[in-house]
Amino acid sequence: MHVGERELLLGLARDQERLLVMNPKRRTIDRVIDLVLLGPAGERIKWVSPEGLAANVESECVWIINDPDSVRGNYRRDDADAAEGRFAEFTPILFELPISALSL
Repeated sequence: MHVGERELLLGLARDQERLLVMNPKRRTIDRVIDLVLLGPAGERIKWVSPEGLAANVESECVWIINDPDSVRGNYRRDDADAAEGRFAEFTPILFELPISALSL
């Protein structure tokens, strides 16, 4: 993607819950952003599993898709033993991050 004059490549370090901001011309990682992915009410989620991302410069957003697995109970509030309520009903969640958070 192009942000201003900069060409960027974004990567997702899935198991580390980090977003990598890379320069494809120099083949370098310019920034590593530790993600804090919270539930709809701002609650901590146990074993968040970010699986993919998309960016739109015009809307100035990066979206991160999470793949919850409430069948085995891993997508739940941090203080719960199993998925319940809205967490048990969730399909993948889309998290939104403003491009300005990439600190370009």
